[in-house]
Amino acid sequence: MATYKSKLTVAVWKTCYQLWLANIYMCKLESDIITPNKPSFFVRYVDECLSKQKINTPDNLLTSLNSYHPNIKFTVDKNPDHFLDTTFKQSSGSFNKSVYINQRKLPAHWKSNTPTSWKRNSILSSLHRAKRITSNW
Repeated sequence: MATYKSKLTVAVWKTCYQLWLANIYMCKLESDIITPNKPSFFVRYVDECLSKQKINTPDNLLTSLNSYHPNIKFTVDKNPDHFLDTTFKQSSGSFNKSVYINQRKLPAHWKSNTPTSWKRNSILSSLHRAKRITSNW
């Protein structure tokens, strides 16, 4: 598997409008580049893409993606260990998924000035996400 990450040379996408435009542009890129290449597995979330290809084959998809527009360059992580909030491991024919825990993301302290309902819902949504993502819950 390979993770493709775009590095835009324009300003960082901060507003909803910019995310909306980025999504439209990536949908156009997907229809122009991804669909004709027909990868066996491809998923995308905004500008993060995950694709699967055979070992020891040339990466024609990366070449096509990088030639699409001069301001957008994609990079590849070969054999990534996580994608968005999912960690995956393949060993002895089995494929296991679990929740990726970002060490830089700190939860709200229970005694903080954040409303209690937000803190409680944060815990519940994390448990729901873990149950939905993991392959051996």
